[in-house]
Formats: sequence, structure tokens, C-alpha cells
Amino acid sequence: IATTASLVRAYPIFIRYGEEVLGEDISAISIPLEDFYLYTLGKNEVVSELERKTGKKVLPQGLSGLYALREEENVGEKVLLLDGGMRTLNCAVVNGEEVEFCKSFYDEVSVSVLLSYFRQLLEEKYHEIPTTRGLIEKIFEKGELNSGFTKVDVQEEKEKAIELFTERFLELVEREFSSLHHDFEQIVLVGGISYYVRKE
Repeated sequence: IATTASLVRAYPIFIRYGEEVLGEDISAISIPLEDFYLYTLGKNEVVSELERKTGKKVLPQGLSGLYALREEENVGEKVLLLDGGMRTLNCAVVNGEEVEFCKSFYDEVSVSVLLSYFRQLLEEKYHEIPTTRGLIEKIFEKGELNSGFTKVDVQEEKEKAIELFTERFLELVEREFSSLHHDFEQIVLVGGISYYVRKE
């Protein structure tokens, strides 16, 4: 799923599958934060279209993570929220519960970019590696590559990929938000990417 339009088309299938696997009704779904924000400004109809199509409540990605974190941690009122997933990085300046600014990045600093760094490092060292992203993701998570009867430790390549990715991630955040006209007190990182970007 590379665009919100394709997400809207596919959501009914995802919901049916999810409900089948979970054995219970799904009450809410989410869309990229920028699309939700544009909807609140009256610039698109994606939320009402999805609610009509699915009968589910539509929530913005990332904000639920921020709200959950605020229940457990001392998080400031004005934060730069960075929600990174497989293909997107959704960014917002949130003041309390109000979104003051929003921007999404596609395929620039996402989990798929991290996995592409990892795959390149593997290709430099090993002759035969899987070509599908799903298999690369499993190798990345385990930190080992199964090659015939042997298991090869690829933790070094994993760490190097994370290092390269973190550098690119920080460059993008500094470039995009150092001269932003909305101030913030903290940066909150949620989503899949939060497992991989080093805290430092």
C-alpha cells in the first residue's frame, strides 16, 4: 500500500481479515496523520469516505501512541511527533491535543529504507540472499541468515544498517524542522521505526 487512495480501497479487505484472525470486531482504523489533518481543514473527504465504506471510526496514525505515552510518561504539551512505519514517516507539531502542523514523508526514512540498507550490506558480503522484503525483514529481526545447513550471524550488518539509517533520519529531521515556525519542547518517536533509531 503506497498511497492513501489504495489504502481506502483495500481497507474493507484488511478489516474482514483482521476480524477473522482476531475473532472479534474491529472498532477503529487509522490513516496517515497528514491525510487526517487535511480532512480537519476541509481539504479532503478521506475520513468520511472511509467511515461510510467501512462503518468504522477513523483515527489519525501516531496520535494514539502519543496519548498512550502521556498516560505513562511525563511528556510535554508541545511536541514534535514522529510516527514512522514501513513506508511513511508522519510528522506533526502537537500542542496538547491540537495538531498545529503536519507533514508526511514517503519512502525517505521508513522501515523499508532501513531494510534496503541492510539488504545492500548483505549483498556485499554474501552471494545468495532472499529477494523479498518479508524474508529480509525476518533476517533483520533474527540477526541471522540461514544458508543451507549453516546459520550466519549478521548482527554486524544489522547494526551498520541502523547506524546508516539513523544518520539519514537525523539529517531529514534537522533539515525539515530546524527552521519550522512552530516551536516544540520535545520530540516523541512512535511506530515501528522507534525500535531502530538510537536514542542518542
